[in-house]
Amino acid sequence: MPQSTVEGRIVKRSQISRKHAQDSNQLVAKYRETKGEGRAGRNDELANHEKEIKYYYLTRRYTNAQLYVAMESIFKIGATPAQYIGYVNKCGFKKKLTTEDWKSIAAHCHAYYALGQEVAIKIDGCYTVEPPTVRKELSRLILVREEDSILREGVPIPENPDQPLTVGRFEVCSPPASTNYERVPDSILSRLPIWVARNLLLKICERDSQGQWWGDMGKEISNVANSNYFRYLRVLLYRLSNNLVDFDVLDELLDKVTSLGFRSSLKGLLSLQTYSVKVAAENLVPILTLRCDEDMIRHIFETHGLLSVRYYDIIYRLQHSKPRPPTVSERPVSLPKRLKEKYNKAFEAGKFLANIIERQQILPPTLEEAAILVASVINWGLLSITSMINIVLSRFELEDIEERYEERFGVCVLRFESSLPLRDILQHGFKRHLHTVALEAVLFSNFEKATDLLLFSEISFPEISLRRFEKSSYMWEILGTDGFSQLVAAAAKEQVRENREEPSMVLARQNGLFGWCITVACCLRDERLFTFILGCVQTYFSEQRENVLTDALAEIIQMRQRLLRSRYSPIEGRDSYFYCQAVPHSHYILEEQSLFEWCKKLADSGADINTGFKIKFPFGHTEPRTPLRYAIKMEDVDLAKILLRLGADPNYEDSEKESPINTLLYWISGESKNGQVFKKKDKFGEIICSLLKAGATIPADYDGKLDRPHREFEAARVEPLKSDFIAALHTGDIDQINDKWDDQFATDQYVYTHCENCDYVTNTFDIIFGDAEFGGWRNTSAFQTLQNQHSKDLMANGGVFCCFSDYSKQQLTPVRCLLLIGDEVGLLQKLLLNHPGDAKAEILGSCPDMPSVLQMAANEGRTKCLLLLLENGSDPRQETPAPDGSLALHCAIADGNLDIGRYLLEYGVNIYQVEGAYPYQNAVETAVELRRIDFVALFLLHSIECRGIALAAAEKYGHTSVTEWINDNYKMGAKTSRSHQRDQ
Repeated sequence: MPQSTVEGRIVKRSQISRKHAQDSNQLVAKYRETKGEGRAGRNDELANHEKEIKYYYLTRRYTNAQLYVAMESIFKIGATPAQYIGYVNKCGFKKKLTTEDWKSIAAHCHAYYALGQEVAIKIDGCYTVEPPTVRKELSRLILVREEDSILREGVPIPENPDQPLTVGRFEVCSPPASTNYERVPDSILSRLPIWVARNLLLKICERDSQGQWWGDMGKEISNVANSNYFRYLRVLLYRLSNNLVDFDVLDELLDKVTSLGFRSSLKGLLSLQTYSVKVAAENLVPILTLRCDEDMIRHIFETHGLLSVRYYDIIYRLQHSKPRPPTVSERPVSLPKRLKEKYNKAFEAGKFLANIIERQQILPPTLEEAAILVASVINWGLLSITSMINIVLSRFELEDIEERYEERFGVCVLRFESSLPLRDILQHGFKRHLHTVALEAVLFSNFEKATDLLLFSEISFPEISLRRFEKSSYMWEILGTDGFSQLVAAAAKEQVRENREEPSMVLARQNGLFGWCITVACCLRDERLFTFILGCVQTYFSEQRENVLTDALAEIIQMRQRLLRSRYSPIEGRDSYFYCQAVPHSHYILEEQSLFEWCKKLADSGADINTGFKIKFPFGHTEPRTPLRYAIKMEDVDLAKILLRLGADPNYEDSEKESPINTLLYWISGESKNGQVFKKKDKFGEIICSLLKAGATIPADYDGKLDRPHREFEAARVEPLKSDFIAALHTGDIDQINDKWDDQFATDQYVYTHCENCDYVTNTFDIIFGDAEFGGWRNTSAFQTLQNQHSKDLMANGGVFCCFSDYSKQQLTPVRCLLLIGDEVGLLQKLLLNHPGDAKAEILGSCPDMPSVLQMAANEGRTKCLLLLLENGSDPRQETPAPDGSLALHCAIADGNLDIGRYLLEYGVNIYQVEGAYPYQNAVETAVELRRIDFVALFLLHSIECRGIALAAAEKYGHTSVTEWINDNYKMGAKTSRSHQRDQ
């Protein structure tokens, strides 16, 4: 075999393969087809994205692998990693300097070093070689003996070190001047959802505006892009697509679009199939429903289908007067009362939406929505009960739905006064609290309601006996003690089962129910009913008689206070809110004599007026109180006197080792300087005199300040009482106490006649900008804004509130004042020009307990001022959270200010920095949480590596549509991914 064959230079083929050899022209054609498919073959499409490649490779300092991932994820060019490397080399995008390059700039670098300054190098105005790298490379490439000759060259450097020195394609500059302003190319920003939709919207407006006239002014629109018509639609689109839902703003924008006659353009906009338009349509449905705009809603459904609109939440907002409590991940906004009154179509709009739910069989995704659907029938009559049952039972159990309904609306289905017949509701399976509601109906002799409920109860009452109700004045007499006790026992078991309590709690529930029944008898002032229930207790629960009567006493006291002061909630461990609703307010015992008689009746029957019980407060904590301590805490003079008359021990210490007199003295010492409590001093005087007359004793070592170890958090606001008042208390002399009473409660009454902070700011600005004679700042909108606010402050009752009220004079620096007044970029420029030293010091410095000027500008939405601050050295990369934990970028996201977010990104803000307050997340996570889709896109275009964080946040907050959008727009294909892995 020839040597060439052995070495592999010649490949021998068989005779058969030679017979099928292709013609020469076929070989050429095949070569031409496959020439560009090699690993490093050319991809002509890359040339169309030169700006983007240069931005990511040089400005964003991406590696070859990162460049490939970013470009293919965003632009989906279809090039291979090798093709990107080849294109970068072909374009000469350099990140390194040759030895000759270093020698050409060495003299300039050493000139900076001689002045004690560090040096950074910019290549082609894009890529920056950091100072440590510059020193390292110079020491490695420039010999020591060459440094002396370089220094002798004596090259000039700029007088202003902030100005870079250009040497060929390089810029030699100091580190502050090397701070990259990384402007995002418009070609990349054009990938933002709002930019894509805006360009399509502009075409729609240009098409629809041909031959149209501008409002009532009779002027044809010549430049649509700059017209208010286009601006209204663009703002509407941006707010809706980024979940910036303010219904007042949306309603105003819709009114303007409609009044200008460009409704067709809005329809055209909603016909687009982009993601931002789809989200906008979802957020537009609630306000369109309130406006009963059936035509536009039908158009949305025909174009986009049912979407992921929270239909049940919309119904709730339309029909309910109170806003739905917000959650962390979703912050729903209630429909403003003003808009409801404006359209006055809440019922019609709700019925319209309920018909859509019924027709399209839109199933409630959660128990919350299922409860709202039940309310649509029971509370508001928007839907038939049969249709509602068919929808909700396809996904949830009726028992669970009833429980959630009660949590949401504060009342069970059977207690709600619905327009539907109660028997129809019962026949469809609603039975939560059935026996408890039946017990209420029996007590109040509601014949029809009790009959319907007892027919569906687990107790077998003969129907003949139930019919006898109508022939008797009192229903409980027909049941008798045996039947009534069975009903109470059934209600107790029902409550234990529904509250998922231990079976041993049945007895406690029975005691509570009997106590509540006695309370009802007292409120109705029905001695016959009182005697009947007391007989039931004596017959069946004689051992619990004292507990039942004491519970009744506590319930009467609390029911009285719930009417007088709504801030207190019922007794812990009882469904007292339910019981409270069962007793009409007209039956509450409010008169002193009547209250005394029934409290005395309970005490004489065996109630313990010194036993403590717990008060449950709105935020869940409980506080032990004896009836007398509770009356004092509630400032109820009549009740305190009654309890003392009934024999309550004025020195009885409860579980907190605190007596009634101690409670009162602590209250006085903590509140005596409060101007509002000053008006109540007479009440305190009556109570303390009553306690002293009843034999209350004050500790001999009492010095005016009580030791409350269990209330350390309140100690700061407690002040010792005055010595002469303490002496009067120790003597127990009522007349002497009365003499010292007014002096103890004396308080300073401040009367504000002007705003000192406003005056301070005005005088400061007069000095900085010159007064009106020299054309200073008084002819600007800033001065007018301050004057208008100052006028409002003078009319405020009880003090001053203005934009400067939360700041001390030391914090009211000129730049911060300008940011608080408005986006006064003109005055800020003047301040920088005339007072550069002070202005720069404030911009670059910090103020104790204050956000930075950059954070304040972002928080106040001062876009122009923020850009000027960035241009003058304010560095978002050095940002620390403000005292409240906020960051500038997070403020921009919350307000939806995309321009501020873009400027901060271009000046190097860290999108991964975590905000210093709950929920402690970075900007990407915040944008996903709030569904600011354009911010999410901006972050992905800026740093594609944040894609994983965005997807994780979308999953955390349940935003499936955001997940789908990210995967559709920023995900590489499988083939490209394998190529990338192979290249690495």
